[in-house]
Amino acid sequence: MIAALLVVQATLAFALVFPGYNPKPHDVPVGFAGPAATQAALAAKAQNKLSIRSYPSASAARSAIDRRQIYGAFIAEPEDQRLLVASAASLPVAQLLRETASSRGAAIDVQDLAPLSRNDPHGATINLVFMPLIMICFISVLALGALKLRPSRLLGAIGLVGLLGGGVITAVVSVGLGALPGSFLALSGVTTMIMLAVALPTAGFHRLFGPAGVGLGALTFLFIANPASGNGTAPEMLPGFWRFLSQLMPPGAGGAALRNASYFGGNAMLKPLLVLGAFAVFGAVLVPSASWLARRALEFVKRSRTPHVRRAEASPAVSSRSASI
Repeated sequence: MIAALLVVQATLAFALVFPGYNPKPHDVPVGFAGPAATQAALAAKAQNKLSIRSYPSASAARSAIDRRQIYGAFIAEPEDQRLLVASAASLPVAQLLRETASSRGAAIDVQDLAPLSRNDPHGATINLVFMPLIMICFISVLALGALKLRPSRLLGAIGLVGLLGGGVITAVVSVGLGALPGSFLALSGVTTMIMLAVALPTAGFHRLFGPAGVGLGALTFLFIANPASGNGTAPEMLPGFWRFLSQLMPPGAGGAALRNASYFGGNAMLKPLLVLGAFAVFGAVLVPSASWLARRALEFVKRSRTPHVRRAEASPAVSSRSASI
């Protein structure tokens, strides 16, 4: 038993620590406006750390940053030598771009197009807020599950928890702490979507598997998806598997949606909201279907065992005939 617990502990430690303990850039998308030869030299120096995209002008690169297509841009035009960054998109990436620009030797002006809130100077808030967001979902599912509500009422209760919880979290983080600027309604709407994307599938798992279903939700959303979110750095700073998974799960998609709603005027919201909506819809379908799925699974198990039972029942008859012969 102790050995099993130690294995579980080691597995959880690896799952939570490994994705983010040593972030390294992998093809971080950045822009470049200037001579092709200069861009080629920069790309050679950056190797696989940066994925450099060419833009016809500084204004075009700036627009791409606002639309969240790139994290920053090197401007090397004859009369315009600048580095454009967006600290709110990722402070580690902004620092990486500064280091890359300074390694070229010449001094260069740096313009931060999306600076972080002065109450969140290190950009830690979006990453930190997901722990209470996810945990309250598990607590709510356990509390509401104890009430034995009908599926329709359970869905309504979870919807109400998400709506109120999204408002409370936003009030604390955005209004109270001033850590996330932007529209209260937009931020609370995104936060509500995040809660529904986690709570509804977990509620479906709970109805299907009992208390173990909440454990499955914790494994999925807390121990796998949350470390893979990249909310503390950037998805491009994660190892391979986690980098692929990052924006396909609620913590990663939700973090991107919060960031874009807070600092980028609501740009690039479609993809993260589609991911959150897909998880919420999956959970909303699973909750009323859980009892039916459980019955079908039980029937399948019974049918698969029936031939064995018949063979076992037939054995005494065969034995008696053999004895009579």
